[in-house]
Amino acid sequence: MFNPKTEQVKHYRYDPNKLTSISNDYIISLCEDSKKRLWVGTYQGGLNKMNPETGYCTHYLQGSIEEGSDVRVIFEDSKSQIWVGTNRGGLFMYKDKLDQFEFISSLGKIDIRDITEDDNGLLWLATYGNGILRYNPYNEELVLYTTTNTKGLKSDNILSVLALSTGDILAGTENEGLIRLKPAEELALNFLENNGLSNNTVCNIVMGNENNVWLGTYNGISNYNALTNKLYNLNTYTNIQQGIFRSGLISKSGIVYLGGDKGLNIFNPDNLQRKKERHPIVFRKLEVLGKQVQVSESNENGILDQSILYEDQFSIDHDHTFFSIDYAALKYPFVKNVIYSYRIDGYNDNWINTNQAGKVNLINMPHGNYILNIKAKFGSGDEVMKKIGFKINPPLWQTSLAYIFYLLFLVSLIYGFMRYYSERIKLINSLLFEKKQRQLEYNFSEERIRFFTSFSHELKTPLTLILAPLEDLVSEVKLIKHKNSLKLIQKNAKILLQSINKLLEFRKSNLGLSKLRIEEHNLTDCLEQWVHNYFPLAKTRDIALSYDFPEESLLTWFDLEKMHIIFNNLLSNAFKYTEDKGEIHVSLSYDEESFEIKVKDTGYGIAQNELKHVFERFYQSNSVKSKDGIGIGLALSKNFVELHMGSIHIESELDKGSVFSIVIPRDKSLFIDAVLDNKDSRKESEIVNLEEWITSPELKSSENKSSNINLNQNKELILLIDDNPDILNYLDGLLEGKYDLIYANNGEEGVEKALRYVPDLIVSDVMMPKLNGIELCNVLKEKIETTHIPIILLTAKANIESVQEGYIHGADDYIVKPFSSQILQTRIRNLLDSRKQLRNYFLNKEEIKPENINDNSSTLLEQEKGFLNQLEQVILEHLDEEKMDVWVVAQSIGMSRTSLFRKIKAITGLNINQYIRKVKLDKAAELIKSGNYTIAQASYEVGFKNVKYFRKLFKEQFDQVPSELIRDKNL
Repeated sequence: MFNPKTEQVKHYRYDPNKLTSISNDYIISLCEDSKKRLWVGTYQGGLNKMNPETGYCTHYLQGSIEEGSDVRVIFEDSKSQIWVGTNRGGLFMYKDKLDQFEFISSLGKIDIRDITEDDNGLLWLATYGNGILRYNPYNEELVLYTTTNTKGLKSDNILSVLALSTGDILAGTENEGLIRLKPAEELALNFLENNGLSNNTVCNIVMGNENNVWLGTYNGISNYNALTNKLYNLNTYTNIQQGIFRSGLISKSGIVYLGGDKGLNIFNPDNLQRKKERHPIVFRKLEVLGKQVQVSESNENGILDQSILYEDQFSIDHDHTFFSIDYAALKYPFVKNVIYSYRIDGYNDNWINTNQAGKVNLINMPHGNYILNIKAKFGSGDEVMKKIGFKINPPLWQTSLAYIFYLLFLVSLIYGFMRYYSERIKLINSLLFEKKQRQLEYNFSEERIRFFTSFSHELKTPLTLILAPLEDLVSEVKLIKHKNSLKLIQKNAKILLQSINKLLEFRKSNLGLSKLRIEEHNLTDCLEQWVHNYFPLAKTRDIALSYDFPEESLLTWFDLEKMHIIFNNLLSNAFKYTEDKGEIHVSLSYDEESFEIKVKDTGYGIAQNELKHVFERFYQSNSVKSKDGIGIGLALSKNFVELHMGSIHIESELDKGSVFSIVIPRDKSLFIDAVLDNKDSRKESEIVNLEEWITSPELKSSENKSSNINLNQNKELILLIDDNPDILNYLDGLLEGKYDLIYANNGEEGVEKALRYVPDLIVSDVMMPKLNGIELCNVLKEKIETTHIPIILLTAKANIESVQEGYIHGADDYIVKPFSSQILQTRIRNLLDSRKQLRNYFLNKEEIKPENINDNSSTLLEQEKGFLNQLEQVILEHLDEEKMDVWVVAQSIGMSRTSLFRKIKAITGLNINQYIRKVKLDKAAELIKSGNYTIAQASYEVGFKNVKYFRKLFKEQFDQVPSELIRDKNL
């Protein structure tokens, strides 16, 4: 027992021979009650009530731990009631009259480490494992605050507890710091070491004044301000023990007593005058290349001419940039809890923490002037700084003298170069002339390609008009002989079209417009089919065509169209330069990273000096016999292989043959700019569906849904566009038999088919891949070939903005899904009938009533009237020609002949020749009515040389002969 006045300590020990002695020497809790009785709790020795004057003890709670022998806390409440918390023995209440303890059974055998009382008389218990308990001693109501029901509470191991006047509860935890519990909100605030706490285990809490709380932790003493939530450590005081503080109290005089594992700490909080720590920092030593730098008074080139303690700046050579500086804060008698950091002005802007290491290591810094700033931060939070400047001298080649030398050398170099330039000016002019020649050759080559391209475009239309009737004739002709002849014509026409397509694709590739369309395909099956296409040719020429492909299928990613072009070019090239009875072998090999295709032949071979030119465009080898071709096949193949991120090679010897090999990676992620189509390449129909882009005569075109057209009946043609096959099937069943139908699966295909077929009406979905319905309307309404086609949009968007957008971009009707089939059919019929009215109007058969003209019809009427006026003007310019060339008319109007024919047919019901005849006869009637021309003169003026034929046509159009027109005029 400690007497603060005399500072004397009186000892009480356990005496087994004395019944009134203390029951155990392991004392872990004390409490002096209001009756001056000293309660002493022991470790597994029970509770003692001691008379301080005599030292006599009365023993309670003897027995096992479950019976309360491990007494952790003794507490007297505001009503002088003694409470005892035990380890795994629960809570006990002292009955003063009976002089015995009563077990609080409602709490059970819990581990209680601390007890406090709030202003409402409620007890708060700190438990080990059960969190914080609020116990009402009047009605035994119990409320638990644990990690499961309290936000912010991170541990149920509570070591100490204290009730604040605000109603909040402070609690010390094991390893989770100090918490401030707000019971009403069921919220806990956490304070840890990074908030200023000396340690995250808080063993005891002592209340100072209203807001001043003292905390004993596993590593010293901390002060908590309950008003500001700020923490302050007493560890900076040199006479404070650094240990575990498990118990504490505050006397009536305000003296704080905190007991730790290293002794007792006593202090008066009022006498703790915190002064700012201003311990200076000194530089102790400088080391360069691992050796300490000594002061050199005689050597002018030395780094230090006095001790580093007094230096403000020093210099180091560029080859000595591995150096370190030691420093320390002069804090006596103990230098502890000091954290150092440094910053180098001119090199970095951030403070670099070295913790408690008073040393800075610097390596390979560039030459220049720097300032080293050292900062020491003490446990109190105070900081001091010290700086020293240093310079790293530049190497010789970066000094001012060196730069002057560089300048002089540069001037000399420029002077020598100018002299050299003046001497070689003629040579430069010669090179410029050569460059211009090369440019002219390049321009000529480009012009030749443009010519081929333009000419090829002109050939495609007549070729199409050849192939289309041929296809009909092939299907209609039954005589085998004629049928084979037609097939031969058809085959060669397709080959010609394929050559044109190749030339166009080559031009597109040269312009960088060719893009990969990557899909996963069975390369083995594709190559096998392509090779089989050449077997008839090989049989005819008696060429041994063979192939060696792996037995297992190779599924890999590539552009099917371009791969076919590559392979076709290589194999056709092999046939072209291999004589009859030769050999051609195709092989395929692959590994995890790439696959390789080889085409080997026993042809003429190519000279070694010509191999580097083989893949140049328009190049024709001089070492082989001349063959037909324009020299773009291999160049195009090389472009396509490089688009696949691959390579193409050739090995050849004269008179022995050549081997072409292409290597293409299998990793689809390498195709960055490619269009990726995730289609199932394992479908059996994969090899069949190649016709959209192949002009090979062995393959037939295939579409997802074939057109539903009855050639025996003259029905309106409707184009149905939707990416949902079910919608297409439904519309097909709805409109089948009433109209001829064609289909498209996306907007892009829809535009292509609209331009190809010029249908009478289009029904399109709005949300589609590649090109949506709004964009499709916008495109078709800007094309002169399709401006007259009515468009109905089907969509699930029913909002006003979407409907308005559809009408703005040219839609003639807008039907929201789900739609009524009757309404759809009625609107289709109405739109087609309105187009018939416009057709009759253009034929001058009837007038359109103003009430029947809406905004769309008015816009369409103006557009088509303008078109027909322009066409009529072109026809009148060639009026005197008896047989007007339709091709000339189409060129003058800016359309192809086919598109012009379909356009005129759609808006007037006449073909182009009938319409030209109508315009001529209208002009003739006008001339006759004027009275200045006779019937014969008018006939000749409009290009009819046969007056009798003219009268016949006039009668058919106007239902009267020209003479009746003159008679009516005179009347």
